[in-house]
Amino acid sequence: MANKSDVRRRRFGVAMLGTAVLLLLLGETVLAERLRHFPWFALVYWLSCFGFVFAAILVALLDWLIVHKRSKAEHRHLIKETWENIASQQDDRKPPGSEAP
Repeated sequence: MANKSDVRRRRFGVAMLGTAVLLLLLGETVLAERLRHFPWFALVYWLSCFGFVFAAILVALLDWLIVHKRSKAEHRHLIKETWENIASQQDDRKPPGSEAP
């Protein structure tokens, strides 16, 4: 179940990726002529586009790590709970008087 921080992190990642796509589209259409005439502006522009893509990748990796850690903890909890249930069921099945004095 996603909590508020998961939603916030995923929205931030989508915003980073959306900004990168917008910059890519603008750079290839509307700003294409300006970018050809001003190489320094083009360099800064495309580096910023790359920066947004890199930020989106980092957010995705961070999200994956958090989900993986949470999944691992839940897996351990379920195994522990299952073993406890099995042990309690075995204790209930012992015939009366079978315990050591």
